[in-house]
Amino acid sequence: MLALGAGADVRRGDYAAAESLLREALPLAPREQRLALLGRLGEVLHYGARYAEADVVLGEAMSAWRAARRGLEVPRAYFDLLHSRGDFERARAVLDEIRVPADSYAAAIKLRDAGILARDAAEPAAARAALEASLDVLDRLGSDALSKATVQLALARWHARDGDPSTARRLIAQALPAILRIYADGQAVSGMAHHVVALADLRDGAHAEAEGGFTRVLERDYAGTAPGNVLRAYVHLDRAQARALLGAFDAASADLDAAERILRAVSEAPHPRLAEALLLRAWLRRAQGQAYEELLATAIAQRAERFGPGHPLARESQAWVEAFRADPAGTRGAGHWRHAPLP
Repeated sequence: MLALGAGADVRRGDYAAAESLLREALPLAPREQRLALLGRLGEVLHYGARYAEADVVLGEAMSAWRAARRGLEVPRAYFDLLHSRGDFERARAVLDEIRVPADSYAAAIKLRDAGILARDAAEPAAARAALEASLDVLDRLGSDALSKATVQLALARWHARDGDPSTARRLIAQALPAILRIYADGQAVSGMAHHVVALADLRDGAHAEAEGGFTRVLERDYAGTAPGNVLRAYVHLDRAQARALLGAFDAASADLDAAERILRAVSEAPHPRLAEALLLRAWLRRAQGQAYEELLATAIAQRAERFGPGHPLARESQAWVEAFRADPAGTRGAGHWRHAPLP
């Protein structure tokens, strides 16, 4: 009963209450249920922006899971945490440890997670293939609408940034009814969907509409999230770009300040998206006639040192710098660096 109550609290976004119930439940739980509860506790700490604590809980739980190989709650929660912290290599290693039957619901979820990881690690072709394969499996199994909606949401984000924004909007329209049956409008999950729509507006050049959409997500959908939740940093980054394109440089800089504060607290190592903040800040400085070269060098170095110079993320940041050099007058605008093609 305590675990069920914690699940209800998570759906309401009340992570403090959920943590309290889970800590009460753990000493009472039978041994075979303890791993699942530890996975949920780590998840709750993660969603509450207590990243280092969640890493400790889930790291220890992973040792027990490797010995028992029972359930997927722990490795899935750990994967999700490592992805949020930008530790893509460790996240991939955890995902590789998960063994599931082919054409099963668990296989579809693993494909979804692999697609999300590839998408954010600058592997767009692999991301799309995994996410579409996940949808195919779920369709064959006739799985529940919410599971399908989570994949549609992930694929929609891919289309908003790397594909066709109109397809992104169509996927969100398909996913939202299932999401809203479980999660109230104005909470984080529906906010992720609204974020994708604003991204599609940004990609289409509707900068004012995008800025308004990002503001709605921050002020309404994510209002109840922990201040350090990495989802907030992502919206601040995207709103900074919209504001830069609208010429609102001071407001864009304030968004970058907010994004950087969160991203620097998420992990000891530089988060991959911190380089985006540095690159956009460089664009703002250039637009105002200020020195910006050091920011470009730092963005390249961060990703090269963390992932290696040949990693797609490192090559992506180098491609953005080449776009700066090819456009010394800054006439192509702040949007170009975000979508510059890989060399």
